[in-house]
Amino acid sequence: MRVTFSTAALLLLVITLQHFLSTSALIPNNTIRMVEGHSVHRIASSFRSKLVGRKFSASSPNGRFADGAAAIDGRVLSRMEAVGKNLFVFFSSDVKDEVRENREKEDVVVHVHFGMSGAWAVYNSSGEEEPEVKATTRLRLEEIKFKVNSSSSLSSKGFITHLSAMAVAHGDPSLYSAKKNSLGQDPLRSDADPDFLYSKIAKSKKSIGQLLMDQSYFAGPGNIYRAEILFLAGVYPTTLGVSLDRESFNKVWDTSVKLVRRGYDTGSILTVDATIDPSVAAHGERRYIYTKSQCARCGGRVSSWDISGRTCYACESGRCQPKLNVLPSRPTFLRYGLSWKNCLKMKMVAMLFLPRVPGRLFISRR
Repeated sequence: MRVTFSTAALLLLVITLQHFLSTSALIPNNTIRMVEGHSVHRIASSFRSKLVGRKFSASSPNGRFADGAAAIDGRVLSRMEAVGKNLFVFFSSDVKDEVRENREKEDVVVHVHFGMSGAWAVYNSSGEEEPEVKATTRLRLEEIKFKVNSSSSLSSKGFITHLSAMAVAHGDPSLYSAKKNSLGQDPLRSDADPDFLYSKIAKSKKSIGQLLMDQSYFAGPGNIYRAEILFLAGVYPTTLGVSLDRESFNKVWDTSVKLVRRGYDTGSILTVDATIDPSVAAHGERRYIYTKSQCARCGGRVSSWDISGRTCYACESGRCQPKLNVLPSRPTFLRYGLSWKNCLKMKMVAMLFLPRVPGRLFISRR
């Protein structure tokens, strides 16, 4: 595309005014980023073996989870469930009740969403010193090992945990069921229903690149997984959900299960498979296209653009991710995140300040 001086000046104006007209510019990028789902499953698995079945006293060092800490204080941590990027911790009353249904009514559920900087650290006070709590520590648990008498309880050496997270909430078991029902299918869960997921995708006019990041469709995968899953499945990100055939969906789902499971097993997002691409692995590559300018498999150009505030990647060689049934090219203004309404505002401003700009303000990206 030939870029004239007036075109360049107009695009500079667009970028500058975007910060005033686009609402997305008011939200820092890091407020919408999340950890990948395999990390939450690893936490749940580790904590099940260490903490489930133990009784804890609870407090909220920074006061931001005081009501929740009071509700679970003195209860037994009885169960942990991970769904996508969400962790659910069940606390039961310390009653020897063999009827599970009666105990279920008394359970308190704590819902944790870690965000980008959240952490849940576990310390064994019998072998390591507990560090000072931080300003971000919402919940501190200390194991209650035994009772001295009927009127008091004292803790001997046991587990202590510090939790900091973007969001922590508590409620009865309906909190878990309601939140789980609002989430999509988790590639790491045995109760995932890919048939139901495909029935939703087949009705959607959004691109598969958008749907893979939508936690009400795919629960768990984040931006790194999106790029690598679609690459290995051979599906271009802008392919519409309604245009995605079942065979292509199966490749996307199977690849999701494979990659997220590998992340869970290894603790790292490693998408290059040495058995499939030995030459790529031999060069020390861990991923194919994420944050790259050149495809690690074919050497083709990797393009990147914004989808709903996150950077999407695709191999443009035509061999790795063929463009079939993709979205039409968007005008340049829309690529910068502006709505049509704001584009019209831009045109009015441009007419005032750049009267000699050619009339064709909406320039195709090709």
